[in-house]
Amino acid sequence: MENTIMLTPRQKWIVARMLHYAYQHTYHGLFVSRYTIFMAIFATQLGFRILYDSTGQKKVLFRFAEKHTLGYPVFSPLIANDSLLFRTDPFNMQHKKWTNPWDSSISSVESFFDLYGRSEEKYLHCLAELSALLKERIHSPKASLLTEEFLKDYGNASFHSGLDCTI
Repeated sequence: MENTIMLTPRQKWIVARMLHYAYQHTYHGLFVSRYTIFMAIFATQLGFRILYDSTGQKKVLFRFAEKHTLGYPVFSPLIANDSLLFRTDPFNMQHKKWTNPWDSSISSVESFFDLYGRSEEKYLHCLAELSALLKERIHSPKASLLTEEFLKDYGNASFHSGLDCTI
């Protein structure tokens, strides 16, 4: 793989100056220096070099380390490799059993559309509860009750994994 961003130091400074000019004239409250932009370009190049894995060994090594330290993959999915994985039934329309990637004790046969339908119902219910709550006076007894109901229904699940976030 060739580098995706091949720039000389002078070219990096020119790009940094151009981006700095664009940011200053587009986002008036944003104070980003040319040096910060220059270093962002450098960090991007460095990140590409670190994450590039032509043999697939970095991904295996990262996955092994993550499994034994964190218990689940975090960085290893970011490492691209040359092999592509094509799923024949990505939405699980055949309703085959699958397990939660973060907690293998949780399994299901539901398709994406089954799960989406349930989440849509829950979302609309939460919106209705929130709307009712926002129409009440802040410190009224009914507002306290509606707040408790909303928080109970909304839950404490991670937006990333769907698992409980209680510490």
